Formats: sequence, structure tokens, C-alpha cells
Amino acid sequence: MRQSGVGMALVAPDGSFLEVNDALCAILDRTRAELAAATWQELTHPDDVAKDVALVQGMLESQREGYRLAKRYLRPDGTIVHGDLSVACVRGESGALEYFISQIVDVSENWALAERYRLLAENVNDVVVLGDNDGVIVWVLPSVTAIMGWLPEEMAGIAFITLVHPDDVPSVAAVQAGVSRGEPGQFEARLRCKSGDYRWLNVRVRPILDEHGTVVGRVAGWWDAEAAHQANEALQASEAQARDLAARYEAARNEALAANLAKTVFLSRMSHELRTPLNAVLGFAQLLAMDDLTDDQSDAVRQIRTGGKHLLRLLTEIMDISRIDSGRISLSMESVSVADAMDEALDLVRTLAEQADVTVGWASENDRSGQVWADRQRVIQILLNLLTNAVKYNRPGGSVVVSSQVRADATLAVHVRDTGHGLSPDQLARVFEPFDRLGAEQTAVEGTGIGLTLSQGLARVMSGRLEVASTPGEGTVFSLILPTSTASPIDDIPLPPVAHAPTSRRIRALCIEDNPTNTHLMSRIADLHGGTELRTAAEGSAGLAAAAEERPDLVFLDLHLPDMPGEAVLERLLQLPTMDGVPVVVVTADATPGLGARLKSLGAEAVLTKPVDVAEVLSWLDHPTARRY
Repeated sequence: MRQSGVGMALVAPDGSFLEVNDALCAILDRTRAELAAATWQELTHPDDVAKDVALVQGMLESQREGYRLAKRYLRPDGTIVHGDLSVACVRGESGALEYFISQIVDVSENWALAERYRLLAENVNDVVVLGDNDGVIVWVLPSVTAIMGWLPEEMAGIAFITLVHPDDVPSVAAVQAGVSRGEPGQFEARLRCKSGDYRWLNVRVRPILDEHGTVVGRVAGWWDAEAAHQANEALQASEAQARDLAARYEAARNEALAANLAKTVFLSRMSHELRTPLNAVLGFAQLLAMDDLTDDQSDAVRQIRTGGKHLLRLLTEIMDISRIDSGRISLSMESVSVADAMDEALDLVRTLAEQADVTVGWASENDRSGQVWADRQRVIQILLNLLTNAVKYNRPGGSVVVSSQVRADATLAVHVRDTGHGLSPDQLARVFEPFDRLGAEQTAVEGTGIGLTLSQGLARVMSGRLEVASTPGEGTVFSLILPTSTASPIDDIPLPPVAHAPTSRRIRALCIEDNPTNTHLMSRIADLHGGTELRTAAEGSAGLAAAAEERPDLVFLDLHLPDMPGEAVLERLLQLPTMDGVPVVVVTADATPGLGARLKSLGAEAVLTKPVDVAEVLSWLDHPTARRY
């Protein structure tokens, strides 16, 4: 006993130590004397005393000869020793208990290692599974409960494949077959939880080999992939939704582009179709105005010309709005002097102001400085529109005052202030709505209701805007806001004056035009000129034949002909030997932006847009070879 490496003691029935060996003294870190003065109950961890006493009592009552117990002992310094206790009883001849023989093995090191494994098994998030070679689960970590709801002992004996979702069985079975051949594998599948629901798990499995390399089992790691799979499904759904939205957007965009193109084509066609009869209306009205007429006849002709010009202005503004909406409007951006642009607009509106008894002018000479980066003609168009409205909707004896102001945000504001009746809040909210004249349609004041709409659109495409403020009964202020420019304005290059005296020699002019009314108008203008021999052709081929037969001094060419495009006629005309040096003036109802530049690049001398200005046609007949552009 004394030489044993196992702690041993002889213990009296009352728990006192009768004899101990050195190994026990070392285990409990006490001397023999200290142990002789103590009982085993005093050396036992308080939480383990009761079960040890119960085992002793049960041994006494049942005449059992011993028991075994894992228990804890306390050392003097308070540290705990984990012991494996074996107890046997020694009885006398009468059968009475004389003493116990106790053997204690220190298993603290093994216990610490087992505790670490226990903590690892209980706290690891992933699942480790051991299975046999047939894929039956043998052992599983407790973490399986948190993921799948199964207790570890409930999973023992379950064939793994029975947990797999039916749709995933083929792919999983293929991996399992590889593992049986000694090949590691990995897959993602839905596994059945205790609740009956399926959960996505990522599984990595490796074979367990014996010393001969034979597969005897398998070990697998399970990782919860539900959140990742749901996120992936959500991502795929989002991507599908995004693709659907993109497709719908593209379809809507294409539909909008097609609708916009259709609108543009329609408006362009309508512009052409309307300009053609307007050419006759305004052309013959101009011819009538040149005759000796009575006062009533002159007034009737004036009404025709006024109505025709109003319709032409409405048509032009509608086309401009359409070009702004489609992004097809062309601009010539430069540094523009606000004072010069305003002066030109004031000159154009001064006669209207005098007729309406309204004074117009600058508020102060100090307001005449500053440049903006814009299209000069469009700026004048906006200012003229604002000034015209300020005059028309003013009161007799009223005034229109203009001023400009450079702002801190690198913009310049041009203000047009009138002393009219002002606008109500409701009218202010509708002031830029197209065709809404804010009640003025019930008055004698002429207007289309789209001037301000067009002006706002023009301002925006030049990176500016229109603002309005009004006080009922006092007047209204419209402000054009545009980006400032530090560059110097480009001065207009003056063109040499064109002489208007009729030529002394007789000229031959060729008019290629399929519209009888327009042909008749050109014939009347030629008759008015008195020195023109006009030849007409209703088709492009006939016009080419006439030009080849006899050299003309001037050709008027319509673009829309029944047998061939006007541009093709132009190109072939300029290739004729008889047309060398002969100017071709295109007369068209097509007001498409850029048309003039394209036709001139093809060789046209000039482009006149219908309705034609009779005086301009007469000027060409007077001097067919004079350069106008």
C-alpha cells in the first residue's frame, strides 16, 4: 500500500483515516498527521459530499461490497482535485463493517482536457458529425440542436440521406458515393429539421480510413447556409426585378422615343402642310396690298395678313416647343451683351408700345452692363416675348421698365417690370402652362398662350430659367436668369447693303414646284417684277429637262416633288453644263433645323421658307447673282 502509485487509505466507518500512503498525501497535498486528524467528508468538495454519503449508506444497507465515484477533493490552498474513487468494505467474521479500503486516482489532467472538449462541443456553432461507412449517423455535436432542432442522441442511427430534400438527393448521393471510394466532397443541400421544415446547409465530408486505407466511416462538417441562401435568393430576385424594370424602362423609353419621333414627324409634316397654303394666303395678300385698293379693301387685306402672320407665328412656336421637348433644338452659344440684346428687343417692340400708349425703357444706365453665355437670337426672342406681353397686358399710360443684375451665384437676371393689372396666385401657378391665356382670350388682346411656355423652355436649354412675381393691381415682373460670361461679345459683322433697283435686262427664271397655287403665286410675283420670263415645271424631271434645254438665270426649287426628292433634283441640276454659275434658291415649307445648312452644303445659294416674303423674292429677281449670305 505504501509503495503504490495510486492514492490509498484505510477509512473507519465514521470517515476518519486509519492509514494513508504517500501517493494520497501527494494527491491531497497534506501530511499523514493532517490526514489522520481529518475525515474524508472534510476533504470532499461540499457539492459532492451528499452523493458520496448516499453511496456509502446504500452499500451498508444492501450489503454491497463497494462502489466507484468520480468526485472532487479540496486541497489546503482551495484548489480542486478531480479523483476517480473506488471503495471496498472489509467486514469481520460476524459480518460487521470494520473499515473501508479507498483508492483514489488523480484524473484532474484528463478532466481538464475533457472539459475543454465539452465546452468546445457545446459552444461551437457548426456541426461535426461522425457516420459509418453506410452513411448512418453515429455521433453529432450538440450544436445540431440550435440549427436543426434535433438532440444529438435523437440523430444517432439516422441514415443521413433520409434527411435530404428529395430534389437534392441525386447530387448528395453522388458525393456520398465518392466518399465511399475514399474521395472527399462538398455540397449544399436542404436538410430536414425536427420541425419538418427544410434548411439549407453547406456540408463538407471526408472519409475515415483505417491503417490499411480502407474506408471505415466518415466525418462531416455542417455549416448553416440558410441566411446566405436566402440572401442569394433575394439577390437573384432583386437582379431579376432589376432586369425586369430595366426591360420595362427600355420598352417605355423606346415607346417614348417612338412617340416623340412620331410627334416630331407629325408636327414637321403638319408644319409643311400648313405652310404650303399659308404661302398662298400671305403671298397673294402681299400682292393685293401692292395694288390700288379702297380703304375697305386695304383693311380686309390687312386683316388677312394679320391673321396669316398670327397663324404662322403659332406654327413656329409649336415647332420650337416640339424641338425643345425632343432635345433637337440647335443653339449657337456665345457671350451675349445683355444691353445689346435688350436694345434690339426694345427697338422691335417700340411701335407696339406707342400704339398702346405705354412707355418702355431702361430703369438706369447703370443696369446696362454684363454678359451671359447663351444663344443671342434666342435671348432676343425671349426678351421680345416678355416685352410684348408687358406692353399688351399693360394699361394706357403705363410703363415697362427693364433692368439687369449680376448675382453672386454667377448668373445674371434681366427684369421686365410692367404696371399692368397683375396676376392672382392661381394665375401665377398657371402662367407657364401652354395655351392657357389666363382669361385674356376673353379680351381683344391677341395671343397664342404658348409664348411663355416656349420662353421658359428656351431658357432651360440655355441652363437658365424664367421667374415671375406679381402683385394684383400693381403689376408683374418677369425675370430671365442666365449664366454669366466673362468672354467679350462677338460683334456682328455688317453685311453690305443689297441693291433693290430692278435689273435693266430681262432674266429667265425657272420655278420647279408641284403645287398649282404656289406656282400661280410665283407667276404673279414675276408679272409684278415686269422683267422676268418665268418658266414652270411641276416635276423634278421636267425641271431638269427645262434647265438642260435652255440656261436659266435663276432657279426656284421646291423640295417636295411628286417624282423625285428635291435634294436629288438639286444635285443633278448643279451637274448640268447649262447650270454653271446659275444660283438655285430652294423654296420649301420644311422648317426643320439644320435644313438650310445641309442644302447649302449641297450647293443651294439660299433657302426661303414658306410662306415667302414677296419682297425677298423680288430682290432675287432684281439681282439673281448677288450674294445674300
